[in-house]
Amino acid sequence: MEKKGKRHQCHGTTASQVITSLATLVQTSYSKLHQIEPSPRAGAASYQPSTISLSTPRPFPVRLNQASAHPRKPFTHNIRQGRSRYIKGAGSTRRVQWDERAREPHLSTFPSSPCPPKPLAKEDRPISLFALFCGFLRIFATNIFQHWPSYQHSTLNFSPKVNQDKGILFDSSFFLLHSSFLVNIPEHRKAIDKLDAQIVKLLNDRTKHVLAIGEIKLKAGEEIYAPHRERAVLQRICGQNAGPITNESLRAIYREIMSSALSLEKSMTIAYFGPEATFTHQAAIKKFGSSLLYSPQKTISDVFLEVSKNRADYGVVPVENSTEGVVTHTLDMFVDSDLKIVAQIILPVQQCLLSKSPRKQIKKLYVHPQSLAQCRGWIQNNLPHVEIIETSSNARSAEFAAKEKNSAAIAGVLAAEKYGLPVLEQDIQDNAANATRFLVLGRKCSPATGNDRTSLMVSMTDKVGALHHALAAFRRNRINLTKIESRPSKRRAWEYFFFIDCDGHQEDKRVAKAIEQLAQECSFVKVLGSYPNSD
Repeated sequence: MEKKGKRHQCHGTTASQVITSLATLVQTSYSKLHQIEPSPRAGAASYQPSTISLSTPRPFPVRLNQASAHPRKPFTHNIRQGRSRYIKGAGSTRRVQWDERAREPHLSTFPSSPCPPKPLAKEDRPISLFALFCGFLRIFATNIFQHWPSYQHSTLNFSPKVNQDKGILFDSSFFLLHSSFLVNIPEHRKAIDKLDAQIVKLLNDRTKHVLAIGEIKLKAGEEIYAPHRERAVLQRICGQNAGPITNESLRAIYREIMSSALSLEKSMTIAYFGPEATFTHQAAIKKFGSSLLYSPQKTISDVFLEVSKNRADYGVVPVENSTEGVVTHTLDMFVDSDLKIVAQIILPVQQCLLSKSPRKQIKKLYVHPQSLAQCRGWIQNNLPHVEIIETSSNARSAEFAAKEKNSAAIAGVLAAEKYGLPVLEQDIQDNAANATRFLVLGRKCSPATGNDRTSLMVSMTDKVGALHHALAAFRRNRINLTKIESRPSKRRAWEYFFFIDCDGHQEDKRVAKAIEQLAQECSFVKVLGSYPNSD
C-alpha cells in the first residue's frame, strides 16, 4: 500500500503465507514477491553508503509490523538470502540486505531520492484472502461443468438429461470426481445398479446386431467366425480403454461377449487335441470363450478328421513350443489335408506342481514328456528322489495324482480346478518365457488385416543351391521369414518338405509375387493359410 503525501512502501502479507493455511485445497504455491531495486537519482553513483551491522543494538525508526509478518519477532525475520527491504524516512533511505560472506543481515543508508520506487507489477502484488477464495470457487465450478455439463442433480438423486444421439442414460463421472466428500457406499451401489441396468440393455442391443449379421452370412454361405473382425474389435476397445481395468481383463470380458453371440448365431463345435483341462483345451477357451461346445480328441489326426468331416466347425492343435520346438505330427498332417490355418493362439505355459500331499511326502510324480522337458531343472533341484511316471497328457497326470496318495502331477491351473488338486508351486518351468503356439483349423482363410502371417509348404528337387534359389524370392520382395522347418516326405527316401512362415497375407502384392517366383524354383508349393499375426 502507498499513503498519499509520503512515499512509504509497506510490505503486506505474502501469498505463500496465505496459501499455507489453505494447503489442502491448493496443489501449487504462489511465488513470493520479486525484489525491486529503487532507481537512484542522477549523480548518486559516487555516493558510498555506510554499512552498520545489525547485531549491534541500535534504534530503528520504523514500525515492526511493516518489515515483519509477526510484530513480536525482529524485523529481520523476513530477510532471506538474496533479498532486500527498503525503509524510507526523513532525509534518508535505509536498505536491509543479506550479507552472504557474514551470513547475517546488514543495514545500508542512502540519501533520500525524489524518485519514487517502481510500482509493483500486477503478478507481484500481495494477494488478498477474498481474491484467493474467488479463484478457488471459479476453478471448482469450472471443473463441475466440464465433467457434468448436461445433468440436473440434487443431493442424492441424479436425473441426467437423456442424449438421444448417444443414448446415454446415466453417467457416474460426477460420483467418481467428488466421491471423497459427496458420495457414500449406498450411493455408490445405487450408481452401480443403474450402470448394470444400462450395460445389460446395451449388451442385448449389441447381440441383436450380431445375430442380424449372422443371418446375412448364412444366406451368403460365409463363415460365421471372422478372426479378422475379432482382432479389429479387440484392438479398438483396448485403444479406447482409459483404465483402471487392464487391457487383458477387457479382452477376456469381450471374449465371453463374442462367445455368447457366436453360440446364438450357430451351434458351433470346437475340436481340440487331448482330454479336458489340457493346455490345448485352455488355448481353445482363450480363443473362442466358454459358451461354445468343445469336443476333446485323443489324437491330432482325430482333430483334423473331425473338421474335415464337418463334425466340428474348427479345430485347435499345438504346433510348436518355445522350449521344446515343433510338434512334428501336426506338420505331417498338412501334407494330405485340405484344411486351412485360419488363426493362431499364443498361450504362455505356466506349469504347476499339483498334489494333495505336502512336498516332503511326495513319492511319485506323474508328468507328460513335454512338461517333463520344460521342468527338468526344477525337478532335479526340488524333487530329486521321486519316481517319475510319464503319461499321455497333463490332464491324465492330474487325474492319477488325485486318486493316489503321496503322488503329484505337473499340469496347469485348469487341471487343478477340474480334479480338485491344491497348487503347491506355480511357474516351475525352467524358462520363464515358456509359451506354446496353437493353430486354429478351418475351411476358409480370413481376409487381410494389415498384420498377418502366411504359412507355406514346399518341396524341391535335390540339386545344388535349390533351397538358396527358392528362398531368394522372399529376399527380392523384401519379405521377412519367421520360421523354416524340414520334414521327411514319407513318400520317397531323402525327400523333404519345407514348412515356411513369412510376414504378410497371400493376397498382398509382394507376398503373391514371391509365391509365384517360389513356384518356379520348387516342384510343389502349397499355401496352408494366411491369418492374423498373433493375439
